Amino acid sequence: MEFRIDEVKRQVILVQGAPRNSEITLNELDVLNRKFLEGTQDKYECELVLQDVEVTDETGEKTGVTELKAFARRKGAENWLMEFIPEEYIW
Repeated sequence: MEFRIDEVKRQVILVQGAPRNSEITLNELDVLNRKFLEGTQDKYECELVLQDVEVTDETGEKTGVTELKAFARRKGAENWLMEFIPEEYIW
């Protein structure tokens, strides 16, 4: 599943391909329903956050350019971020 970010509206638009060919719109701070392996004891809620991130080149050097990226943030742990990967959530 692919997604695009609407910077102005602070939204992520999930694009589902064939056979459904549909879109799902998520607003910043919407709750994400994370998939957990059976038996997982540390279950938690996440929310969608958008943050500007410095872009680096192939050598890891900062380019001075920023890019808006989507992350999942664990609720109650403001410093806990992970890259937003749509396949890791239930839609």
